Amino acid sequence: MEHSTITPFPAKQMTNLQRKSIALQASKYNHTDTAISNQLNVSRKFIAKQRVKMANAIDKAFMDNEPDDNKVLFNLPVTKVWIEQFSLCLMLHGRASFRGAQKIIKDVLDYDIAHSSIHNISIKAQQTAII
Repeated sequence: MEHSTITPFPAKQMTNLQRKSIALQASKYNHTDTAISNQLNVSRKFIAKQRVKMANAIDKAFMDNEPDDNKVLFNLPVTKVWIEQFSLCLMLHGRASFRGAQKIIKDVLDYDIAHSSIHNISIKAQQTAII
């Protein structure tokens, strides 16, 4: 009995360039996976795997490669009520003075707020706490 020269697993013998060619051919959708697999003597699963590899590589190439430190974590809708709460947090938790809170709001949020407005916010919070 003679041994045949046909390799039992043609897919394993393929180079990366050949696999790339299969992925490109499979992505064109002018041939079915079955037709390509029959032509190359590989499984449809192998063809699908090459297409997925190519799609992942394309996704990776076009991904936003911004460092994690610069990615936006969330968007925050800043309203007047939010600024009032923030100024109270600065004063109560951060122990900021009225002028300190005013400066932080200007520096961080680029929002001008009067010293007297922060004073009024603290008085209003004080009156609410008394009730």
